[in-house]
Amino acid sequence: MELNRADANTRALVGLRVAVGVLFLIFAQYKVFGSQFTLGGGFQFWIDSFLKAGAYPFMVPVLKGFVLGHAGAIAFLAAYGELAIGLALVFGVLVRAASGGGPCLHADAAVRVELSGPRCPVVAILRSVTGASGAGDVLRDFCPGG
Repeated sequence: MELNRADANTRALVGLRVAVGVLFLIFAQYKVFGSQFTLGGGFQFWIDSFLKAGAYPFMVPVLKGFVLGHAGAIAFLAAYGELAIGLALVFGVLVRAASGGGPCLHADAAVRVELSGPRCPVVAILRSVTGASGAGDVLRDFCPGG
């Protein structure tokens, strides 16, 4: 029996969906099955380290006021949210909802960490493309610490 192109594409997408689901399960398991992240202050530690590393100015009051004020509930929400997304993607249940939840979690992480501080990719790209060490200076307000 010969696979047509649609079947091959479907199989590839299913494999990708399951692989991403497994990654979510790997990252969720220590948060859900261990108590360090949710009850032991691990979540608060990471939020404090984001603040010290140089979070975006508009995120600082949100992180200090709302997130740290409700750290326990948000830690459980993040942990069980990752678990739910991973299970949905692996088993193929509520995949569209999981596909919406995953980018929300990771967009939040990107705003807090990956796009701030000295590792700001926009500044790194500008510096590598232009070859100038000061090429990212115009984006100092966009990428604190960059």
